[in-house]
Amino acid sequence: MAAYIIKADPIDLSDQQVLITAPRFKGAAPSAGDEVFVWFSETAGGTGLAALGSIVAATDGVPITLGVRVEQRLAARSFGKAELASSRDVGDGPIYGLAAKLYRHSLNKVAELSDEEADLLRDQFEGSARANKYGALARWLSRQQGNEFTVSFDELERVTGIDLPHSAERPQWWANTRSAHTNVQREAWRSAGYDAFLIAGQRRVRFVRTRG
Repeated sequence: MAAYIIKADPIDLSDQQVLITAPRFKGAAPSAGDEVFVWFSETAGGTGLAALGSIVAATDGVPITLGVRVEQRLAARSFGKAELASSRDVGDGPIYGLAAKLYRHSLNKVAELSDEEADLLRDQFEGSARANKYGALARWLSRQQGNEFTVSFDELERVTGIDLPHSAERPQWWANTRSAHTNVQREAWRSAGYDAFLIAGQRRVRFVRTRG
C-alpha cells in the first residue's frame, strides 16, 4: 500500500466520500486502498493540508479521478505553504520533498509520497479529537492481564469501537519509536504499558508488555 497527496482546488469535505480530479505527477499510479492526503491550493483560496483518508476508486484516465473516503479533517492547526517556505529551494529530508512537490510545482496534481513524507503529514493530524479516539484503545489494553498477546484488526475494532485507518496496515503506524512527533495511537498503548508489533500481511498486531 502506497501513500499519495492530492493538490486540488478547495471542495466541500462534509461528505464522507468525495471525488477529486487532478493530473498525475511523475507517473503517480494510486489505486483503491492506498492512503491519501488532500491539500487545497492556497492560490485558489485553500488552506493547504486539509484531510487524511483512503482511496476507494481510481480511474485510468489523464487527469485521474479519485474517489476518496475522508477519515480525518485537519482542524487543530494549519500546515500550508508557509511551513514549506524555508525548504522550497534547498534542504533535505521529508519537508524538502514535500516542498518540491507542493510549493515549487504550483499546479494541481496527484503525487506519490515517500514513507518519511507521509509520516510528517500524519503528524499534522494529532489533536484532542484523535487522542480521545485512541483513549479507548488505552483503556482496553490497561484491562489486559497477559504479558504478550495477539489480536486481529477486526477483534480490536470490535472491543474498542475504533475504526482503524488503512494506514494501520503499514508497519510505521505501529512503530514504537520515541520522537518529538510521536503519534497519539502510540501513546495509547504505551500509556497502558505495551509495545505494539504489526504481523505483516495478516491484519493482526502483537502487544508485548514493556519492562518497568
